[in-house]
Amino acid sequence: LSNPSDDFQASMGAAKLPSLLMLIPTPVDPNEPERVALQGLPYDPIQFGKFSMTSISKWTRQMLRQLGIDLTSSKPQEQPKKPPQKHILFEELHADNFEANCIEGDGLCVIALLNPAEDNTDRIQVLRDLHEKRSSGYSYSWVSASCHPNFLAQFQVDEFDLPTVVAVSPKKGAFTKFVGKFDATDIARFVRGVMRGR
Repeated sequence: LSNPSDDFQASMGAAKLPSLLMLIPTPVDPNEPERVALQGLPYDPIQFGKFSMTSISKWTRQMLRQLGIDLTSSKPQEQPKKPPQKHILFEELHADNFEANCIEGDGLCVIALLNPAEDNTDRIQVLRDLHEKRSSGYSYSWVSASCHPNFLAQFQVDEFDLPTVVAVSPKKGAFTKFVGKFDATDIARFVRGVMRGR
């Protein structure tokens, strides 16, 4: 309360400003419980010291104990539970599993576009490790891209861009192309950036 009158200060027991009060509603008439008067319990700087987070907290707890309010009986609020992570297999995408793994998958669909004419053993292992360590909200998979030219064209990628990665958001109907080295560090960094911007 800014600039209270002298009368109000006196009625609340606030000798000088600034002051801290705990206002307690007190029934005026037992027959009219809705009528209450506010009783001010002032902060005592002599007992509790200068205003600080610690001193005000200590004063508040003591006032509540005097009023018979038991803070320890209050149950802590339950933290909202994270949605369970869907079980999405790490596997090569094709027409039969694309909808289940990507469209109906765990949010963002991170797809590696690989050239089957190359040895992709190490690349697939990188993706498998990322998939197993991932948080909820996205999943990894891969596709033999050059075998599906129409699939490549949807992401504005040609065979000279392989191997690469795209992050697809089925809900938004949008995708983002990866730029960087095809390794765990760069791909994970790319996915984190896409997730933050979703």
